[in-house]
Amino acid sequence: MKFIEEELYKTIIENVIVLCVDIVVKYKNQYVLLKRAEEPMKNVPWPVGGRITQSETAVMAAHRKLKEELNLTNYSRLRTLGYYEDHYKNNSFKDNTDYYTLSVVFETEINSLDNLGIDATSINFGLHDSLPERFIIRPFLGIENE
Repeated sequence: MKFIEEELYKTIIENVIVLCVDIVVKYKNQYVLLKRAEEPMKNVPWPVGGRITQSETAVMAAHRKLKEELNLTNYSRLRTLGYYEDHYKNNSFKDNTDYYTLSVVFETEINSLDNLGIDATSINFGLHDSLPERFIIRPFLGIENE
């Protein structure tokens, strides 16, 4: 996997919508959410996820993020839920900026919390009864008028 050099990535996120994946991980009717260590959404419980690299499909990125962010390798088949788009005023490089993302959202289930771990992008993980209020998943099918 090839990462974009930091200065180029800063320019990209200030000028284009970043394509990402988010994965809703369910455990016994609750959601496994990570408390983020970085912007956007620093210190906020949030689903596993991140950007898709040029060499990946969305499904490949989802599998990678599950492994990287929660050390998950044993989970049910990924199911596509829809998409999520957001506009943030902070990113990991800069405050008071515009940062737009569009995520393909997947769902999976796990049978155990054993062996879960977190990477440096998170402070911890926890079980929650609901997803974050601003995390609004829209279906791919149908036309929505806003």
